[in-house]
Amino acid sequence: MPTLDELDARTLNLREDIKVLNDEVCKILVTQEKHTSTLRSHSRKLDEHTKILQEHTEILDGHTKTLNKHTRMFEALFAHLGIPLPEEDVPAQN
Repeated sequence: MPTLDELDARTLNLREDIKVLNDEVCKILVTQEKHTSTLRSHSRKLDEHTKILQEHTEILDGHTKTLNKHTRMFEALFAHLGIPLPEEDVPAQN
């Protein structure tokens, strides 16, 4: 059976171990909070960029529709005037 002095020494060692562990847990929690804050900030930025990309996609879709409409109009005009359409450039295949 351990003596009272041995138990006191063990208790002191355990208290020191607990303090060290508590300090480490506190460091981990601070780091975790920093990372959480950074992730929230990045998430907001991603949301903003996603919204901008969606807006630009809608604009590009509109431009594509306009270009397709103009292409059809020119094709109809050339056909009406009897002008043959130029051949499309076909890339050479190896």
